[in-house]
Amino acid sequence: MNLKAYAKLNLTLDILGKRDDGYHELSSVMQEIEIADELHFEILDTQDVLFECNIPGLQNQDNLVVRAALLLQEVFQLSRGAKITLTKNIPVGAGLGGGSSDAASALKGLSDIWGLHLGTKDLLKLASELGSDVPFFIEGNTCLVRGRGEFVLPIEAPSFFYVLVVPDFPIRTPEAYALFDRAPRERVSRSTEELLVGFEPKKFHNDFEGVIARQHPKVAAIKEKLLKAGAGNALLTGSGSGVFGVFANQESAKIAFDALKGDYPKTYQTMTRQHS
Repeated sequence: MNLKAYAKLNLTLDILGKRDDGYHELSSVMQEIEIADELHFEILDTQDVLFECNIPGLQNQDNLVVRAALLLQEVFQLSRGAKITLTKNIPVGAGLGGGSSDAASALKGLSDIWGLHLGTKDLLKLASELGSDVPFFIEGNTCLVRGRGEFVLPIEAPSFFYVLVVPDFPIRTPEAYALFDRAPRERVSRSTEELLVGFEPKKFHNDFEGVIARQHPKVAAIKEKLLKAGAGNALLTGSGSGVFGVFANQESAKIAFDALKGDYPKTYQTMTRQHS
């Protein structure tokens, strides 16, 4: 069995405050894009979970794909195993949710090949035990995401054309939150609520962007280049380091892609995930 695991962009990301459990309360609109990892599943006669990945540094038992498999085995007392082969195409450490998407696809794929055939409600519950972004990828497409990521509501949204630039450094999410928590704040942003009233790229917003851009000036430079290349808006996705510009059509996105790819090797022309 083969499944794709799509990347995501945060069209909005509002950090509403810190919760008693240490997590941050978020409100975000997330949208899947056409960049995707690929997972291949094979049933094993033994209980082993074998995992292979084309990026050696990710091939370990702590990978979310393995943790998803072990969670299913534990919860449902399964004696079945699997060999899972992951081909990574989504850049790591760029705020694109690749690891979380892989975990969600692992839950879906193993649920099927192991004969569990779990529904969305059960998958969402399991996903929330694995990580904050994993529930979103169970639903996929475009969703309103709240809490620490466990509340996910599918919403209707238009398709957009994007140019994504990933600089030559990753950003760890804990680092981003630490920077945000230390920065002075005048008001809580409500960009998610405003976007839901009407989907316009000029309303896209990310609360992390200011503090990340001050710490990593390359982020601000990429944003400026995307805007100069004709983007209707450009911003950080998640906690970064990826920066994306939104374009009116495929032609204008291609022109911007051609203008930036010489300076940034990890430049991608993509769009909202399309359904066959």
